[in-house]
Amino acid sequence: MDRYFTLKLSIDRNALAGPYHVELSHTLPGSAAETAPAIGTADFDRTALLEHELMPLEYGRALTKQLFAAEAIRQRFIELEASAQTQGKFYVCR
Repeated sequence: MDRYFTLKLSIDRNALAGPYHVELSHTLPGSAAETAPAIGTADFDRTALLEHELMPLEYGRALTKQLFAAEAIRQRFIELEASAQTQGKFYVCR
């Protein structure tokens, strides 16, 4: 069993246009059971991202804002971060 939280973030696009489907789930330390995923969508504005391509910090902020635009995804991540900090644990992304 893992001694840390495992974060799983899936991004998928079924059509050639439209938003991306985003799922965020996790496992708790010492458990193999995965939580039901938080589900949302994300629209990536490539033009806005390209404006920051030579500025890694700004690029990361713009990408994060777009990826976590859905309330359910953002809230799940905040809850996971708070749980990890409260328990003094780390989390890994898969």
